Amino acid sequence: MRKRICVYLLVAGMCLMTGCGKKADVSDTAVSFDNAIHLYQMEGSRIVAVDADVQLKTPDVLSSCVEDAMTAFVDSETGMVDSYSYMIGEDNSLQLELTLKDGDYEKEKHLLLMAAATKTLFQIDDIEMIDLTVKDSSGELQEQQQCMPDTFYFYDASLPGLTEKNVSIYQPNSSKTALTLVIVKENESPQISDQELIVRELVNLGVLPKNTKVNQVSVYDNICYLDLSGEFLYDIGNSSPELVMYSLVNSVVKQTGVSAVQILVDGKIESTYRNAVDISQPVSFNTELVETQ
Repeated sequence: MRKRICVYLLVAGMCLMTGCGKKADVSDTAVSFDNAIHLYQMEGSRIVAVDADVQLKTPDVLSSCVEDAMTAFVDSETGMVDSYSYMIGEDNSLQLELTLKDGDYEKEKHLLLMAAATKTLFQIDDIEMIDLTVKDSSGELQEQQQCMPDTFYFYDASLPGLTEKNVSIYQPNSSKTALTLVIVKENESPQISDQELIVRELVNLGVLPKNTKVNQVSVYDNICYLDLSGEFLYDIGNSSPELVMYSLVNSVVKQTGVSAVQILVDGKIESTYRNAVDISQPVSFNTELVETQ
């Protein structure tokens, strides 16, 4: 079934006549024929060029180039994208909106998708900037970023490997009586904060409820203000409220060096966490719950 593609052109005459052949210096790999571009896809935590190139059928028409590239991209990627729409501005800036299929996608998947899409499109001549928006199947905004050709350089497999970093995670021990410190390795990315890495790891470990996400994070006067999605308040019965709360707080304090963490839920300060832990004020590191070695 063909996907519905909405195309809006801000300036019909000038934009349609703009040449949009392949940029000569975008890719490290030779293109097999003129007016062809590489198609990029997600592979693990990187993006890679696939074997098949995309032929730009009408290389002198910018809208046609974008449509050729995006049609091939959506048809070939790993099933995340349901549809897309775009607008081309007078300065040949591209506004691109991707709508996802139903599914539970982590933030890094969003970023990898954005990296693959922009890497594919920036091979088209005259595209210098892409204003990219990602929405879920219900139309809710997930990501929005103004992208330049090097915005997602750290995901590009053709460049040197990503730098790994150690992330400190306090998790409940096997008996659920104390917290034990583990060190996990994560790819260092300027797009993902340490707090987001910690929340993601605690979700993967089953400490925090599934789909718990970081809405916003800021640090002021050495206090981390961590705004979480409403799922954070769910009781999934895996550990006591104290262990869950201090898994998060101790991890953030240890990793980032702040003095305390003020928890917010969807922008609001709650009085308690699961009627057990006071979170109306910043919460400090709890040494009593940490398992002695």
